[in-house]
Amino acid sequence: HYFDPENCRFQHQTLENGYDVYHSPQYHFLVSLGRAKRAFLPGMNPPPYSQFLSRRNEIPLIHFNTPIPRRHTRSAEDDSERDPLNVLKPRARMTPAPASCSQELPSAEDNSPMASDPLGVVRGGRVNTHAGGMGPEGCRPFAKFI
Repeated sequence: HYFDPENCRFQHQTLENGYDVYHSPQYHFLVSLGRAKRAFLPGMNPPPYSQFLSRRNEIPLIHFNTPIPRRHTRSAEDDSERDPLNVLKPRARMTPAPASCSQELPSAEDNSPMASDPLGVVRGGRVNTHAGGMGPEGCRPFAKFI
């Protein structure tokens, strides 16, 4: 199949009953919303889905005026007043925890109370497995923001 503009040209005609029909001057078929394809024969009754009621435009043309589109791109020279939510400002970056904070948990093969309960759940308290001798501030379980 290929596109031919002649296939998309239709002639409009108002019938005696006030309905409009559209037909192809090249193929003489009526435009129809139904499945029946019929040729347009003046004076003959067209199929019901080939008859359309025209309607006058009741919307004033002033409502069709659209505003000029705004530019949605940003320029490097824009001042901060155009960025009220601080989207363009640099954000805080995360710093990784020091390598000395990664410490291996005791193995269950060690047969020690610490090995069988490395997080201190059974013993009723949690063990700071990331402390590694640096104290509570030295190793944090979450990344630190700067």
